[in-house]
Parts: sequence; structure tokens; C-alpha cells
Amino acid sequence: MGKKLFKLIVLLALVAIAGRWLLQWEIRNSVDASIASMRDTVSIRYDRLNVGFDGKVTVKRVQLSLPNSDMFSAHIQQIEVDMQSLPELVQRRFGGSAPEALSVKVTGINANLENFAESVESTVDCLDPLKQPSPWMLGFQEDSDLNFSYVYNTPTRDLTLDIDVIARGAYELKTQVRFGGVAPNLKAASTLDLVRINFDDIRLMQAWTSYCSARHEKSPEQLVAGYMANLEALLNKQSLGLSDASQTALSSYMQEPGRIVLRWILNIDLQELPSSEEISEMLFNRVEVEVAGTPVSPIFKEVEYKPAAPRPQIQPKAVAKAPALVEVDFEQLQDYLDKEVQLVTGDKITTGVVRKVSGAEVELEVIKDGVNHFSITFYRSRIDQILVNP
Repeated sequence: MGKKLFKLIVLLALVAIAGRWLLQWEIRNSVDASIASMRDTVSIRYDRLNVGFDGKVTVKRVQLSLPNSDMFSAHIQQIEVDMQSLPELVQRRFGGSAPEALSVKVTGINANLENFAESVESTVDCLDPLKQPSPWMLGFQEDSDLNFSYVYNTPTRDLTLDIDVIARGAYELKTQVRFGGVAPNLKAASTLDLVRINFDDIRLMQAWTSYCSARHEKSPEQLVAGYMANLEALLNKQSLGLSDASQTALSSYMQEPGRIVLRWILNIDLQELPSSEEISEMLFNRVEVEVAGTPVSPIFKEVEYKPAAPRPQIQPKAVAKAPALVEVDFEQLQDYLDKEVQLVTGDKITTGVVRKVSGAEVELEVIKDGVNHFSITFYRSRIDQILVNP
């Protein structure tokens, strides 16, 4: 009896292993076919795809790039798709239906946007809400994570979707969307009930202030005032304005960042969509906002739009080179650690102390007004001249 039981266990184990291998082979073929169909748009390569007995499909070391272009490339350490169990994965995979619960974790996202960012850096204006610097320009080059999950509640037919973006060292953005009247196959929903967004600032606003103060040679208070004025002008074009509570909350946040929570209770009928005016009214009048734990209400106010005179363009100051300085190569900057240098980038000359040199970038400590210290990273490709005391 013992030998028969042992043989049965071994047989079941072999069947499970063979089934998992066949499933893995079938999924890999489907993934490869999808990648091949997109090769004219994006090039995708991965190192390994694995199906676990716990129902997790794992793809490791994914490389993305644009065909015949070096404007964009990205590396992903791992993509993990979790369907709770292997039998559930088999049933859903070959049954053609969507699982009632799904979790996707994308870890270690690192995009190389250097060439693209350099091409748009000249258009950045920190005072313009529509021309803000990217996290890449603010010095955040650490890997990011993306988590996507949903849960379908069969009795209530509600579908809750969560999307989390974690930019390490910069911010955490968590978005939740809830649908109602969702079909069992998850291919249709009756209503969009709720949208909730949580934004936790770790160091993004601090980096923005440092970068923008150095770029525009303005104090943090001047930056906030200029940004607020331009945001108000932008809203005025839509006959809207920020309430006094909103202005106070936003100004306070820009100087002392914290958590921002936005919540929309919508209940939009997706079968008979309301007009664009009704949707706009829902977005503006049904939004609830908390800044650093303090509710902000009302958010907007109606105003009469009056076109303002165009803002004069500020021409960059041309700074003459100091005749006593000599030019050195980027590789020689290692010899000037903790020493003052001047970096020429276009029409601008930045004077600071070299704190770190690595690869293709140098970190400079700049002092403004004799007391404010800022750390600025310059990329080798953006530096026209390096001037030092002989």
C-alpha cells in the first residue's frame, strides 16, 4: 500500500511539472508572438519567463527601445503577474476568461531619457504649470516600481482597480478606481463610481525648489508666487479660479510638502454617457481634496476671464568669461574636487564647488545670496566649457 501511494505521489508530481512546463511554453509563445507584432513600434527583449506552482508568471530583465532611434530605452528588472494559484491560472488561460483577482508588479523600471530630456530642457519654465521639469532633470534617476491590481466582487458586481507608482526617493502615487455593475467576464461596466488619488511627496518638491531656484535665480518665495500667478491665469482662461482656501493650501504645500488626497464621487452611467459639460461639472464640483490632512473646500470659484497682457520674455544674461581662468577637459575635474570651477552651458555660466564627479556627470555646490546652498548635477553632454583657476 505504501509503495502504491508513493508511486501515485510521484506520478502526480510528474504530471504537475509537465503541465506547468507546457503552460509555460504556451504562454511564452503567446508573449513572443505579441512582441513580434509590435517590432515596428517598439523593440522588446527579455531574459527569462517562468510559471510557478503558485500561479505567478514572472518575466525577468526586460529591455525596451525604439527601432532605429536612441531617444528612448528602458530596463525592467522583473514583471510578476499573480493569478493566486496554478489551477486558477490554467483555468483562466485556457478558458479564455479574466480572473476575478489579478496583481501585476513591475519592479526596477529604469528609463534612459537623456537624449530626449536634453532636447526639451531649454523649454522648461518652472513658473509655467505646463512647462515643468521632469523628475529626471531634478536628479531622480533611481529605479521606479509600478503595481497594478484589481479585485472583482461577484455578489456586488464591483470592480476595484489599484495603480501605484513609486519613484524611489521622490514620491509615491496611489490611484484607486471603482466600477459598478461589472459583467462576470469583466468586459463591460455600468457605472464609474469613484476615483481616489493619494500623492505622498518624499523629496520631489524639495528637489524642484533647488533646481528651479538655481535655474531662474529666484528665492523659493518668488518661485511659489510666480507659479501661483501663472496657474491662476491658466484657470482664468476656463473662467475658473482657485478659492482662497485652495490658494492657501497650495502655497503652503509648495513650501512644506506633505500628502495630497483627491477623491471624486462620480456615479457616471457608462451606458448613457453625460455631456462633456456635465462631466466637467462633476469633476470640479464633486472633488474632495485634503492637503496635509486638512480638507480644502471649495476648490474653485467662477471668474470672468479677462485676457492679460503677454508676459515679456526674459533674455538670459550673457556673462563674460573671466580672463584669468583656463579651460580644462571633463576628465580633469577629478583634480578639482572641493575646488571652485565655472561651467559654461550655452549663454549661462555657473560658478560652484566640485563635490562629485562620476561617469558623465558632475555635482556642483552653488551658493546663492551668500547663505543658500544648492547641489546641481550637470551632464557632460550639456557642458560647453569648464573654466578653472590656473
